Amino acid sequence: MANLRFEIRPTTIQLLPSFHGKEEENPYHHLKTFFTISSTFNYGGVSEEQIRLRLFPFSLRDEATN
Repeated sequence: MANLRFEIRPTTIQLLPSFHGKEEENPYHHLKTFFTISSTFNYGGVSEEQIRLRLFPFSLRDEATN
């Protein structure tokens, strides 16, 4: 996989769902929502997998980041 550079804008990050790692949160729902939203982003020449790998950490908050 090539190391492609692409800019992630703050507005893109704001569109991502947030997962806080709380007991009442469903991680599978978070992943499903994340996949649905991230599939709408298009960075010419960059695969969906590469986009998701770059974006996923931005969807984690609080305890989920540990």
